[in-house]
Amino acid sequence: MPAETRLETESPERTGATPGARARATADPPKQTPAARGARARATADHPEWTAPAPADLGVRTPRPRGAARREALLEATLRIVAEVGADAVTHRRVAAVAGLPLASTTYWFASKDQLLTAALELAAERDTQRLLDYAATAARLQGDPLDAAVDAIVECDLDGRATRTPMVAAYALMLEAARRPPLREVARRWSEAYLLTLARLLEAAGSTSPRADAELLLGAADGLLIGQLATGFDEDVRPRLRRLASILVESR
Repeated sequence: MPAETRLETESPERTGATPGARARATADPPKQTPAARGARARATADHPEWTAPAPADLGVRTPRPRGAARREALLEATLRIVAEVGADAVTHRRVAAVAGLPLASTTYWFASKDQLLTAALELAAERDTQRLLDYAATAARLQGDPLDAAVDAIVECDLDGRATRTPMVAAYALMLEAARRPPLREVARRWSEAYLLTLARLLEAAGSTSPRADAELLLGAADGLLIGQLATGFDEDVRPRLRRLASILVESR
């Protein structure tokens, strides 16, 4: 057990979760803008644009999360740090401070920084994948234009209109960290695969004879446009351009 853990005893309140292992999707993230890599960006924590006064400032003591909720609070704090400062700034002490939890909570659940980052990416990916599947099921029932559905699956999906920059930054930052941190790569691969499978089905329904290859091109173009928006500070609807690309891909086969 890490020395930091021995300094402050953490009650065994994991409620069945395995320290440092999977992070399942839980609470709904805030409604966000089309400018999110679809679900990738939206899959992260709720970060409103204004900050409410902390309960402590109002003289109110709020109970700390416990068990699995405490683990998720640590992962939400990790996503926030990655978005605001970068993955290099993630430490056990900083995560505990942002989450408002004892340092021992972080070392109890996550033995290393790699475990923290991997679990945070899993939380974002699994939350977003579930939303993507729900969206695909709804699109199938509505039987609308499959090309519109494919584009919305990438940039809208669970967004419903308003977007914040923070979730998108965290999502893409962690995806890029996979290039340097092998433990993140499998999570990133599964996340992308969920998109490719969904897009391929929609493009095939639209008449594509190479749905997998077309899905890869469409997803890659969307990522490039959205990362470009982050880098330049512009925020515009990329759907018209992606819709045009989707039409060209299907008609050129």
